[in-house]
Amino acid sequence: IKSILSDKYQVITIQSAKECLNTIPRTRPDILIVDIGMPDMNGFELVAAVRQNIESKNIPVIFATARAHPNDHVKAIETGGDAFMTKPFTAEQLLAYVKRFLTTKTNLEHSKSSKDQPKSLLNRSETIILDALSDANFGVEELASELAMSRSALYRKFKQEVNFSPAEYISRCRMERAGQL
Repeated sequence: IKSILSDKYQVITIQSAKECLNTIPRTRPDILIVDIGMPDMNGFELVAAVRQNIESKNIPVIFATARAHPNDHVKAIETGGDAFMTKPFTAEQLLAYVKRFLTTKTNLEHSKSSKDQPKSLLNRSETIILDALSDANFGVEELASELAMSRSALYRKFKQEVNFSPAEYISRCRMERAGQL
């Protein structure tokens, strides 16, 4: 992983999850790439701890692991992972994920620094959903893409702000509009 990324990015490698938790506040990484199997705590526990910390909870996390069981993939997403790659993977796959997350982060920072008062997540989501009412295939993936977020990040934001899922919000917006019509 280091050899793939070090030509384009500054890479810090850490051998244990506890060391990682101690290093994050000092280095403020843009992305974490973790394995499920680690010596002192597993990757799920590490990501759960990262997500509980206010300063690190929004760092994108890529699971890169040899464990390919579907339950591991589900658990990775549930604990806050943003991507899951099973080893062996190609350099192009890893670079694509890193580029996407860095682009999303840059876009979010740019939108936060704009002079316009940012609309809330719900207002932006509602506008996008209502614009896509005629698209029967519009769903959570499309909404996440329009908001420049990963599906799991969108899910976490919705749970934080309104305590229901993006899919439920899409349905509510559609039903509300149907009621108006």
